[in-house]
Amino acid sequence: MRISFLGIVCMVLMLCGCSKEEGYSPLTKSDMKVDVVLTPRGFENQIYTSYLYQIPFVTQYQGVDISELFTKDLFRLSLVSERRGVAIELTMHETELNEEVTERYVLPGGGDTLWMQPRMVWKYDALRKFDKTRNMAFRWTISSDGAEVCTIERTFSCRSVSQCVNALKVTPSERIEGLVLNEDGAVEIPEMFAGYVEEENATIDAIMDHALKDCYLPGGFDGYLSGDEDYLLQQMCAIWYVLQQSKIRYSNATDVPGSAAGVRVQNVRFFDQVLAASQANCVEGTCLLASIYQRFNLYPYLILRPDHMFLGIGDAQGDLTYLLETTMIGSVDLDTCSTDEEKWEASKANFKAALEAGLEEFEEVKIHLDAGDPYYSVINLRAVRAVIPSINYGSVRVDSKGQIEWTEW
Repeated sequence: MRISFLGIVCMVLMLCGCSKEEGYSPLTKSDMKVDVVLTPRGFENQIYTSYLYQIPFVTQYQGVDISELFTKDLFRLSLVSERRGVAIELTMHETELNEEVTERYVLPGGGDTLWMQPRMVWKYDALRKFDKTRNMAFRWTISSDGAEVCTIERTFSCRSVSQCVNALKVTPSERIEGLVLNEDGAVEIPEMFAGYVEEENATIDAIMDHALKDCYLPGGFDGYLSGDEDYLLQQMCAIWYVLQQSKIRYSNATDVPGSAAGVRVQNVRFFDQVLAASQANCVEGTCLLASIYQRFNLYPYLILRPDHMFLGIGDAQGDLTYLLETTMIGSVDLDTCSTDEEKWEASKANFKAALEAGLEEFEEVKIHLDAGDPYYSVINLRAVRAVIPSINYGSVRVDSKGQIEWTEW
């Protein structure tokens, strides 16, 4: 039997027509209902750039897999439609913070919800430089059969990178077995403060050079190499002394107005901002000193209790040994001393008192740590650095109004 070319074409067209449901019609906007939420839900309508910069390598926490909860893939879109088996493309458009991404899905039909969570490609350099909170619009386009069906636009409050998320509420549906929650139903994530330790900051070299000129350090900053505990403490005190000369004072400015109810957030100034303003709250002062001490290979620890942080330093094996109440750095006015020798002696006495105060505080902290209290924690900075990067905001100095200062430290 001979089949004409026209007959073959007709047969192909008939077979292709069978691949779509009978009475198929193009998908339209009226066929679907779409909404956008952030994950975890505790973020509500706010995007925290510091969190997004730090979270990509965090997959395990408290010994459980939290990759689906603490995720860089922040947006979840829900789509409800009666249409079944229709292939769609979801495109998230580019903004100053993210690249464009496109992913493909198939509608489940029957009014069931299709959850779409596109794999985000963030612009990390833009995240770490996002220094002012402002609203931003994000857009998604849904297409089918090569034609655009609808565009969804949502505006979120994008928060400054100086805002550190350190506790996050999780809804009952988001809870993971084995994950410890505090009394408010939130996960404590104080490790995020490690992002504000800037051991690569170029200003540290100037501070260390200044210390070498002003203090007697015959072996330089050799960390633990001398094997002499007194010399180790002398190195630490030399940094303390130089920072006191810059007239850093304690400031309790930590509040973040308008933050989401489902998160606990603290404003943390970066290394150069602290020096420029000559002010530091407990977190800022601790991160400042930890940055410098880690630079010459000490083992810093961030120690937290409710509403306070102070510094720990390990011995040559890394075991937590020295405790330092960093807010005391501003409790001595060296200008009241007549000579450089008097200034150095006053600084040493203040440093010793800060060590004693830190040890006394840690005795209380340890009781709560042993009891498993989630509001207390000890963060081994070197261990955490394997997954939490430094934000490394920058090495230029800014004044108290945020203006760049081009003078040398």
